[in-house]
Amino acid sequence: AASAVAAAAVVLAGSIGVAFAAAHGVRAVHPRVSTAHPISVAVPRYYVVRATGAETTVRDVATGAVRDKVRCPWRAANVAPGVVAAGDQQTFFLVCQKFAQPGGWAPVLESRIYMFRITASGKASGLVLVRGGSLIGLRVRAMAVTPDSSEIAVIVLPGRYQAFQIKIPADVYVINTSTGARAVWHSAKPLPYRIVYYPQDISLTADGRELAFLTMPQCFPSTTGPNCTVHGGQQLRV
Repeated sequence: AASAVAAAAVVLAGSIGVAFAAAHGVRAVHPRVSTAHPISVAVPRYYVVRATGAETTVRDVATGAVRDKVRCPWRAANVAPGVVAAGDQQTFFLVCQKFAQPGGWAPVLESRIYMFRITASGKASGLVLVRGGSLIGLRVRAMAVTPDSSEIAVIVLPGRYQAFQIKIPADVYVINTSTGARAVWHSAKPLPYRIVYYPQDISLTADGRELAFLTMPQCFPSTTGPNCTVHGGQQLRV
């Protein structure tokens, strides 16, 4: 539980759609530790903001000025950008989602995760589809990345739901970007009058061995019984 506290500062950035280069040395579940590229603790020079339209912007940390605009490279109808996350201070990841029809709350047919780099002048370059980053029928709610970009963790929901309803069980995928292999954690199925904790946001602990979840308690009544009361609030779990 103590290691979860180290991840708390990182959790909030993803929830507001802003990706800063990780300055806390976070890593993922079952990492391949690399000493060739030490983790930087300097203040990042650029950050990436998820757009409300078809573009995502690269901004200067010092001034907030827009340095570049990033568009989804997916050539298909009804594609829009989703969440963003940072690997190191130059490597970022963007989720692009294909909707069944125009409008951000339509069902999602597929989500794709792309990697790109930011140059010294703040320009985005080299958008490529991550190996294992095509998620058929899934909507991505949140994403976190290791500093060496070797693994990505995402919270996903069934794409058929038209919104992020808190009572929908959410799963967690950890994707190995070198092989495309995935590890999957499934949320507990809803049972009458049983409190379950569904992940709302996700982060990676500084020691590189654990995945941290910001959870929300949920309780489901039976179809004929009284309402179900939830006691307590959000919890940070590892």
